[in-house]
Amino acid sequence: MEWRSNYIAQFLGRDLPALAETKLTTEQLRRFFLLLAHHHGQYWNHSEIASVLGVNYKTVQRHVELFKGAYLLRELPPYFNNAGKRLRKAPKLYIRDTGLLHALLGVRDRSQLYASPQLGASWEGFGIEQAVCLANLRDEQCFTWSVQGGAEVDLVIQTGSGHAIGIEFKAADAPRQTRSMTAAIESLELSKLIVVYPGDKDYRLGDMVEAVSIQNLGRIKELLA
Repeated sequence: MEWRSNYIAQFLGRDLPALAETKLTTEQLRRFFLLLAHHHGQYWNHSEIASVLGVNYKTVQRHVELFKGAYLLRELPPYFNNAGKRLRKAPKLYIRDTGLLHALLGVRDRSQLYASPQLGASWEGFGIEQAVCLANLRDEQCFTWSVQGGAEVDLVIQTGSGHAIGIEFKAADAPRQTRSMTAAIESLELSKLIVVYPGDKDYRLGDMVEAVSIQNLGRIKELLA
């Protein structure tokens, strides 16, 4: 925790200003990074964050790009299809290193994590990063999808063959197929839906839905074929 906290302080106070021009103070940058951590896995609105920080929309937008360019932040843009429903148009943002996320949130150990309301978002971000890296996915292949007040999919992957595959990340020990999953499969015409969870075995949830242990995520390329 001490190393991670020092890394964050050094990056915001020294490295980031050396990499790119910023008019934000070190304290403002820290508040910005904390806001990113507390919005981890949520839909992001530049204008709302600008209001909190007391800066303009373009300043927030530029610094999000800086954090992305420094490989600290991942942005998943919304996936659009012809479903004709009220789709969310905002992206989701994730702190790419889960250890840094926990340091920013003050989560020191497993017991604190399991008692935290951020458990699900932490698991989701960790799983997305592992899946993207293990499958060698390009940024332009990766999306998120949600209908306002309805179904959603954490990660939608546009494969080279033109079809879409969905991945959900559930922190529960024994996930089940939900109405949201069924609706997403139908709306997006997914070829399959994968549910990544912290158990120790893989099993079928339905004809097009498979639960996959995080331990077996190394076969992600096979699952996406």
